[in-house]
Amino acid sequence: MSKKKEAVSPVIAVILMVAITVVLTSVLYVMVSGLVEDTNFTPHMKLIAANSRDGHNYTISMTGFTTRILLRDCNLVFTNATGEQVYYDDNLLENTTTVPTGWAANRITFNKRSDDLQLNAVQVIFVNGYGTDLGEGYGVRIIYAPTGDSMDAITLK
Repeated sequence: MSKKKEAVSPVIAVILMVAITVVLTSVLYVMVSGLVEDTNFTPHMKLIAANSRDGHNYTISMTGFTTRILLRDCNLVFTNATGEQVYYDDNLLENTTTVPTGWAANRITFNKRSDDLQLNAVQVIFVNGYGTDLGEGYGVRIIYAPTGDSMDAITLK
């Protein structure tokens, strides 16, 4: 009595093993690639300034975020009409009111809710420029600290 054994040929077995390996590697790559952040990526947003009727006070709002932006990764920069930096804030995690050099009693206030950890459309920057030449040509930039690049910049008018 002889029994006939049937099995997959060695060539077919190798082809199946390679195909399974390729599929598993592809699935693993897709899963892992979504977990790794690109540290060279600078998110973008839109700054919008509205001035008061007297032209001395501004409210700057933020919108159009391309991704989640943590406050700890943001720096706020103000420049005067000649491009000289007059204010820099690297801690937007705190509600801050600052009097820039040469501004007498005028101030810049970053206003946020106490539990905010990321930028959102509710937060605003108030600029009280009464009694200064604030206005024409003053600039506002939000910088993404990990890359040092500007997420958006506007000139007050």
